[in-house]
Amino acid sequence: MKNVIFALFAFFCFSKIFCVDWNEITIKKNGDIFAGADCEFSIDFPNEMPADVRVTLPTLPEDVRLVSQKRFVVSDDVFGRRTQIRFVLTFLRAGTFFLNPILAEVGDEKNEIDFGEIEVLEDLSKIVPEIFVKIDDEATCGKSARLCVFARCASQILHFSYKLSKDSLLKEKKRFFSDDVLPFSNDEILLAEFDWTPLVSGYCALPEFFLDAMTFGGEKCSISFSREKIFVRAENQKIDTKSNDSVFENAFGEAFSFSNLDEKNQTDAISIETVQKIASLRSEERHAFFGGEARKNRRELEKSLEIFGKDEPSEKNARLFLICGGAIFVLAVLFFVARKKKIGAFFSAFSLFFLAAFLFENYRVHSSCGIFAGGKIFLIPESNGEGEAILKSGERVFLKKRAGEWIYIQGNEGGGWVLQNAVVPIR
Repeated sequence: MKNVIFALFAFFCFSKIFCVDWNEITIKKNGDIFAGADCEFSIDFPNEMPADVRVTLPTLPEDVRLVSQKRFVVSDDVFGRRTQIRFVLTFLRAGTFFLNPILAEVGDEKNEIDFGEIEVLEDLSKIVPEIFVKIDDEATCGKSARLCVFARCASQILHFSYKLSKDSLLKEKKRFFSDDVLPFSNDEILLAEFDWTPLVSGYCALPEFFLDAMTFGGEKCSISFSREKIFVRAENQKIDTKSNDSVFENAFGEAFSFSNLDEKNQTDAISIETVQKIASLRSEERHAFFGGEARKNRRELEKSLEIFGKDEPSEKNARLFLICGGAIFVLAVLFFVARKKKIGAFFSAFSLFFLAAFLFENYRVHSSCGIFAGGKIFLIPESNGEGEAILKSGERVFLKKRAGEWIYIQGNEGGGWVLQNAVVPIR
């Protein structure tokens, strides 16, 4: 009986020594996998001779190619002697792949080895660096917040710069990057840290940041972070969460009141009814041929008020210039077909004149303008800031931008911030 037990024990130990431990045999990949690039996989078989190991790859999808498959005998102090199967695959697109398992044979033993989930990244030549910002604190008008600038997917940072927005302050604290060449990573790269102080409430433009960097594909590129806005709450005021995608959306929703004007200039300001009349006549002027009767009436009204402004552009004039230019161009083509090149060239140049007139008139028509009702104009959009009356009541002004209840206007003698109800729009 003892001999039987000893024999079973010996057989058990012998089988443990010489049987393959399949739990330790896995497929390893060499680094990240990119679409269109060769990726090497390997399988190690400890204490096995190459002649005893056979590996059969599964049928691969159409967008996966087998480049090569080789076997090696590898030996080192850590893992000892082993047979290593190396095979190289190319994935033709980015995405997640689930390949069928590999069939491995060691002697008389067989087992399937699973690839697991394979994540293939975009082709290196198509990966474009990006730049973005993070603000740690809530943006509050007049209070500084920590603003950090990051980059991603750049192999080397060449140059970094920034441009301050009109309605905020920016103080650089520290730069963190170097010009060293970086290995591929999708991690964030901290470029610089700033103290950013918005000077307006409402939707405020963030500073612009510019970056020259090398891609992992070896090309130089220039990227920027610009024209982005963030909501800034007024100090000691509730945050208005209502969205406002348009710069001038609801900008003229409130009726004008002389309480918004500087007391010194109330006597010089014309009445709001007159301001509205001028704006109405100019709006009619925009929708009539060469201003129509509205232009004549508006000129007389402004002359009586000693206001001398430019005439309004006309939508109909712009269309007329385009039609005339098109007709003359067709005529020029007909002359060219008839082999009258000199006449055709003359009419071609004439058509370009009308095209230029159309572009100029169309640009003016789509400019945002209004009539200023009068009062102080401020350097920053705050009523307790410094301001002066540099524009005359009733003057035509350009509407440049909006910040909360404030609008930046530009007139003949300068520009600045005014409350939104101090301007009547020309539509």
